Amino acid sequence: MLKRWSTKDVPAHAARDYWIALMRELIFKAPIDLPEDSTLEAAYAQASCGVLRVGWVDSPARRVILPAAATESINPHGDVQITLMDTSAWSLVKGRTQWRLGRRDLLIANPHSSFDLRREQRTRTTCAFLPRAWLASWLPGLDLEDPVILSAESGWGKVLSALLSEITPERVAVLAGQAHLLDLQLGSLLALAFHERDPRHNLVLEASKLLLVAKACVRRRFGECGLTAADVAAESGMSERTLRRVFALHDESFTEALNAERMAAAHRLVSDRNYLKLPIAAIARRVGFGDASHFIRKFKQTFGMTPLAMRRQARANHPDPACEVVHERLE
Repeated sequence: MLKRWSTKDVPAHAARDYWIALMRELIFKAPIDLPEDSTLEAAYAQASCGVLRVGWVDSPARRVILPAAATESINPHGDVQITLMDTSAWSLVKGRTQWRLGRRDLLIANPHSSFDLRREQRTRTTCAFLPRAWLASWLPGLDLEDPVILSAESGWGKVLSALLSEITPERVAVLAGQAHLLDLQLGSLLALAFHERDPRHNLVLEASKLLLVAKACVRRRFGECGLTAADVAAESGMSERTLRRVFALHDESFTEALNAERMAAAHRLVSDRNYLKLPIAAIARRVGFGDASHFIRKFKQTFGMTPLAMRRQARANHPDPACEVVHERLE
């Protein structure tokens, strides 16, 4: 669910104090350097999508000081924070070390560490939080005692930055329906980006690459009746045993991945008014089921209703007198 806050929600004279209190509660838990401006305008949005918890900040604050704090007081879930500013260059100071970051460069760090973030102008900032336990499955032994900076100008950091930049409040609803794919892409890109910095992550990197290849094959071929793990393994250039191990490493199975693709496609065909005249048996064949009864059972197990019931619901929510639904015998 997307939540929004704005200084427009309070009187202008209270905007500065409101904004500082909001940022300390939801993100920084730290002092913020804001201009003494009674016309302060700032906004914040927050949502969860798969494993990712993300916030979008539009603020004129030029400096945020994060004093060292106990992990449980600022970060009760043990998250790792990825920060991206998409409208200006910025800098990071920790102790005697200073880093200059460009627009859309990525900072990956423990949010309870002591930092001094500075920027030259108003900017929009994406603050993404990933569970440390989930991240460890992709990057075992990851040490974030010092911040990690990934350039948005080259390598896999560029691809990761582009992906995070595309995760916007307007797209949350769509992305939530594809959360498993987003989780996979984030983990894979992080593994690739960190491998560029440290080859010790090679084992997990190779597994994530193989998983991407296998899932891409499943997405292309899920409509084939009788598609097997051996078929996908052969096309993906690995043994069936390796394919099953790669899925297991990421707490998934080939069967789950195949069913997820088939059910996602079936849901689109059943609920889309453009396909209201397509028989349920034809939809079953399109998504890889030779037996329509088996398809109906799997569909009901997944969505809690039969395909025909969902079709009727979709028609009731979006009535169109011009559409006449073909009566089905299958239910």
